Amino acid sequence: MKKIDFITQTFPLSQKNNIVFIAMLGAINKYTTIQIQKFYQSLKKEDTIIILSLTDVHYIDSTGIGFLANLQQQCEDANVDLKMCMVSAKIYHLFEMLGMTSCFAIFDTIKDTFIDLQKSGKLKNSIEHYLQKIERLDKTSEEVPKAKNSQLKPESLTTILEITYPDILHIKKESVIEIKIANNCGNKYQVVPHVKSCIVQPPFFYLDDNCSKVYFSIIPVTSAANTFLNIDIFNDQHQRISRPICIKKRIWDKKTILKYTIKLKSSENNSD
Repeated sequence: MKKIDFITQTFPLSQKNNIVFIAMLGAINKYTTIQIQKFYQSLKKEDTIIILSLTDVHYIDSTGIGFLANLQQQCEDANVDLKMCMVSAKIYHLFEMLGMTSCFAIFDTIKDTFIDLQKSGKLKNSIEHYLQKIERLDKTSEEVPKAKNSQLKPESLTTILEITYPDILHIKKESVIEIKIANNCGNKYQVVPHVKSCIVQPPFFYLDDNCSKVYFSIIPVTSAANTFLNIDIFNDQHQRISRPICIKKRIWDKKTILKYTIKLKSSENNSD
């Protein structure tokens, strides 16, 4: 992917200060970092708070990671407060592996970001005021891609993967995860789940038009306070989905069954 799109909303705080909310759509890689840098340089000096929503950024390479670290430094040098939110589990896990989570101000949701700004006394209006405007912005942005893509690829061809899994695993106790796929358009996907220090059976499975759902058995052998359920998807390309999970010794720790749905990337639109 050699292009990234930006959806922005500016919130004036005073004559000298603005909040700029930026939703990125695409990949952050060697092709798009130049576009992002130009966009950053186009901002005004009054734009002293930048919120990056990365919910629609599904891929980042080493160039992109280095660029974000450099962007953080540029913002600090210019006394600009840079905050990130809605970072996917896969990209956050990558930040963790590289020891970079402490380099950025990362928040789970947009609301959490504005709560942090409210605590520091930087907001002019209520949190709900900003969230309502961003919600309207999201609804507008949803209409644009459909108009662009309607002639290229029908929505029915978007492959959807749904994962049902527990947030807590217990040592030597079997848990089950369910993985199913919809709209696979005749494709065949190899699904390989794995969790550190766990036995997974079967080790992999193929999903296609004839079999669109599979159950995996997971049995932990050692405890791990914080780890990840990693699911590798192989078709004509490799995609990894990572979800946080805990392994505990005490069986009375109640687990919650979670569902996670994601659109799988199409090889036609992915040229990273």
